[in-house]
Amino acid sequence: MGDVVGAPQVEARSEVLRRRARQHGLTLPTTGTSMLPHLPAGRTVTVDPDRPVRFGDVVAFVDDHGNVVVHRLVRRTDGRLRCLGDNRRTFDPPVPDSRLVGHVDEPRRVLGHGVHTMTTALRTLARKARRRLPGTRR
Repeated sequence: MGDVVGAPQVEARSEVLRRRARQHGLTLPTTGTSMLPHLPAGRTVTVDPDRPVRFGDVVAFVDDHGNVVVHRLVRRTDGRLRCLGDNRRTFDPPVPDSRLVGHVDEPRRVLGHGVHTMTTALRTLARKARRRLPGTRR
């Protein structure tokens, strides 16, 4: 982790990444274990800044250190995102909407007999995690 970067630099980085994604496309390599088993380290993901994001989607955002993070959207209120890595027990600090780079496009995987997709299963996990957030209706 790097040092905390000033808000203007983080906002500028977010905007530059969104602009680049719109003009030339944006692919990011994944690192770490926070999104296992869904996104193992070394997988490349594509970010779409124009696709609307909704509860349970995997999104890319810029954290306070200026790093791009790919985690699942668990809650969006008051202009802030609450995200959680699939392999984490603690939520990311709230992130302003302005730091959202975009929706992470991912291949859909089929589970079992093709009834559920991996995305549907992970949205269910995100829904359960959302219930752990303070101020969330049950």
